[in-house]
Amino acid sequence: CWYADDSSALGKLHGILVWFRALHRIGPSYAYHPETAKSFLVVKPKLEQIARELFEPERVQIVTGKRFLGGYVGDEGGRAAFLGQKVEGWVHGVRALASAARNFPHTAHAAMTRSLLMKWDYVFRVVLTDECTLSPLREAIANELLPAFFGGPVTPSEVDSMLLPARFGGTGIRDPLDRAAAAYPASRASTKVVYKAVQGKAPFHPGDHRATIRHALTRSKQQQDVAHKTKREAALPHIDRRRHRVLSRSAEYKTSGWLTTLPSTDNNTGLDAAEFRDALNMRYGRHPPGLAARCEHCNQPLTVDHALCCKRYGLVIRRHNELRDTFAELIGMAWGDADECYA
Repeated sequence: CWYADDSSALGKLHGILVWFRALHRIGPSYAYHPETAKSFLVVKPKLEQIARELFEPERVQIVTGKRFLGGYVGDEGGRAAFLGQKVEGWVHGVRALASAARNFPHTAHAAMTRSLLMKWDYVFRVVLTDECTLSPLREAIANELLPAFFGGPVTPSEVDSMLLPARFGGTGIRDPLDRAAAAYPASRASTKVVYKAVQGKAPFHPGDHRATIRHALTRSKQQQDVAHKTKREAALPHIDRRRHRVLSRSAEYKTSGWLTTLPSTDNNTGLDAAEFRDALNMRYGRHPPGLAARCEHCNQPLTVDHALCCKRYGLVIRRHNELRDTFAELIGMAWGDADECYA
């Protein structure tokens, strides 16, 4: 197969040798000049000596494992080292986002869910991982990133309910252990037609390939949905019962749009640190950080509900005015400037 200016092949040693020599002979006429010093032959450990003898004139590097197209091909030891290096880099990225989240939690959350999360999601699809290797990554998310988002510590049960897709009441940050367990089997099932064709076991038919992908992804999504729902329900008994209704509503009533929307100054969808933390804590029935014990206007115990309803506090009027001003702005955008808006 060809990838950019790189070429690769799979097969028996003698077949690869014939292919490699043909590539050297034919490639230059197509402006492709193979560099033997940068070429690697990945073989099983028991075939390493035979490969060295066979490919010695070609000056190809013989290895038992090598990084390939963002993944890894080869022996278990090399795969473990590759994943360990990857996890170390991801943990560093999580800690960097946790540091940024102290002042810019909304932006850090978007970077996590739209960028860093996708990096390890790809590796999970192409390399088989294990729970032990990924444990440092999950610990960094649970012990550093989530507390930075919420402005305070989170319990293990809360972590289980938070590391879910937003539509299941989570933060949109997927648990790396759960994602790794689902991604690789789904990827294998999706590419079944391709790898059988590459191995010469069956002809390749694009229609069959597309149908296989659709079936595998649909089945994987259904299985993950069941797993997410089960995980959320399993976490509820370990959380204060008074918060169950809030947690259930966030999953059942599609109230996650604000969390999955990218922060944008043009569209006015960005939240400052206090707004984001308050909204995130209220999503899980937690008290926003820095909330006073009593209302300074009526001396009643200050809860989120009281802060929203206290008529002496002025928040009711402010919410009304914000809605009025938003309508005026939208009307002005549609029909021209609106000097007055009555509500």
